[in-house]
Amino acid sequence: MVGNRLALDLESEEQVMRLDALVKVLKGFECLLATLRDLAPERKLDWAVAKLRKASIHLAAAPITDPDTGARICRSVEEGLSALEKGELPSYLPARTILAAKGLADLAERARLRMTISGPQRSVQLTAQTSRAAGLLRAVWEDFGSVEGTLEMITVHEKNQCNVYEALTGDCIPCYFKPDLFEQVKAGLKRRVTVRGFVRYTATGRVTQVSAEEIHLLRDDEDLPSIEQMAGVAPNITNGLPLEDYLRRLKDEW
Repeated sequence: MVGNRLALDLESEEQVMRLDALVKVLKGFECLLATLRDLAPERKLDWAVAKLRKASIHLAAAPITDPDTGARICRSVEEGLSALEKGELPSYLPARTILAAKGLADLAERARLRMTISGPQRSVQLTAQTSRAAGLLRAVWEDFGSVEGTLEMITVHEKNQCNVYEALTGDCIPCYFKPDLFEQVKAGLKRRVTVRGFVRYTATGRVTQVSAEEIHLLRDDEDLPSIEQMAGVAPNITNGLPLEDYLRRLKDEW
């Protein structure tokens, strides 16, 4: 499906294109695609070459996953790159993807290349503006704090890492943990958790990662007591009124 592709188009501003520049661009594009696994429900997201055209370099890659997930990922990339070109930081793209786009934009400028990435609906040229906007993502300060969200991925390849999708923003936040926290991390998979540790922030206040010191499981929403149950815990909270009438009066007073 065309909607499940991301295409890279490359043209040189000079008469020739250096081979080493082409190799670096292809590696950079591969790196950008690899960062998108954070947007897929599977731990591993592979890509296949969907189209390759010679004249000016045109390479289309398709995610090997279900059609709905593939289309969602491709839309997120095109919208995110478009936001970067407007000087905005897209919260729905992983930080690693944004930094990979910055790397490609910097390479295009150095090698004097016109580089465009196309999704299902639009094409975005990577320019110096992409690089400047993505540069805002660099961590500028760190403090002890916490993030709350759903833990949806664990990997012990090279680093012990889990991803937490923050409850308020939906951002995917990589959390790095020590081996002695592995059992707690495993117990929190697909659960709501609070991760406490050293949190890195950008100049705009966005969280980029957490070095975890503690991980606490939170009660799932369905396990929380209902209003009726809470009223039973404190029977006089409604001043003797039926619960529905008490809530209606609160609404009117508000």
